Amino acid sequence: MKVDGMTKAKNTEMTMKQQLRQISSVLAIGALLCGLGAVDAGAHEVNRSKGFYLGSSLMGSSIDIDEDPGTTFRVDSNGGGVTLEMGYSFNSVFSLELVLAATGYETSDPDINAGLGAVQVFAHYQFRPGSQMRPFVKGGFGGYGLRIDDGAVAATANGGGLAFGGGIDYFFNRHFAMGIDVTHSIIDYNELEFDFGGTTTGSEIDEEGTMTTTGLTFNFYF
Repeated sequence: MKVDGMTKAKNTEMTMKQQLRQISSVLAIGALLCGLGAVDAGAHEVNRSKGFYLGSSLMGSSIDIDEDPGTTFRVDSNGGGVTLEMGYSFNSVFSLELVLAATGYETSDPDINAGLGAVQVFAHYQFRPGSQMRPFVKGGFGGYGLRIDDGAVAATANGGGLAFGGGIDYFFNRHFAMGIDVTHSIIDYNELEFDFGGTTTGSEIDEEGTMTTTGLTFNFYF
């Protein structure tokens, strides 16, 4: 949303403070995981070559969207959500992963809900195979839907985009790991759909947006 200079400055300051809190939380979790790694270093290797795995995460999310300059309605850029992850490891370093994500955001109107859902596919590369502390990078693509709903009418902007990120996993044993994950998505919204109590209509749009998530992950390996 385009607002006057003072309001925009206040919103920017608030967003920066919230992002700094997210970063501080990630660094604290990372320090804890590194401490665990130092304690357990050399204790034993966690060997795992291939197979299926399931996971989930609790995450903070920050979005950037183009909003209508002719209205005072706005969507809070910071929210939270969860993911469900399903993947297959082909060897000790490479895997493919399907991620289902759902996030929610407050709006300037308490009667209106906003949320963003995503289906993403990642190629996932993990470093230091066999050790307990394993950094990783990932890249992929996804489909996204940003929905705003007041109970009577729902508007959903749909589109696709690219996503990339990285993080670190700590393996307690060969079947369970916890970690931190940071993912950035670049989204191209190309369709706007309205739902009037069961009657739907849509139109083409050309809008861009981003979503950045920071999550605490839990993975179970079979």
